[in-house]
Amino acid sequence: NWFAVADMRDVRDLDNYTLGLGYLFADALKVSVNRDVRSYGDDYFHLKAQYNLQINDKDYLGFSAETDDELDVWNVSARYFNHLSGSQYITVDVGHQDSVYDSASNAMLSYYFGNHYAIGAGIDDSELVLQGKYFFNDQYYVTANYTERGSGELYNLRFVAQF
Repeated sequence: NWFAVADMRDVRDLDNYTLGLGYLFADALKVSVNRDVRSYGDDYFHLKAQYNLQINDKDYLGFSAETDDELDVWNVSARYFNHLSGSQYITVDVGHQDSVYDSASNAMLSYYFGNHYAIGAGIDDSELVLQGKYFFNDQYYVTANYTERGSGELYNLRFVAQF
């Protein structure tokens, strides 16, 4: 039930990454400790706990809480996952992050159709977010995001591999 966490935020700068170790308790509670290494700024540890409450065979409520080692930054989020019919699902994600410098809330509504596709729309700190996902299989997927940021726009492409 042990798992490892690895994340690289910018493939052009290999000095920015996260490594961690976690444990899965009874298929419902995941706890992990991660170390974020930054080329600019201080490195830090953060603790994360995730709990899934299974409603029925396919639907669930998920909760997550995360904080840094000095309790300066914390993040809470929740997800509702609902099976509609066949291979159609809907998710509602909400979250809030708070720190000594800033706070922000977000929400996303996503519709999963077929075995490979999902689209979503939401807000991130009052900015519009549009999202598309393509699932190669249960282990690999790609996410593309568009976010309005003040007077500019942000485009994000992310590849995820989970084993």
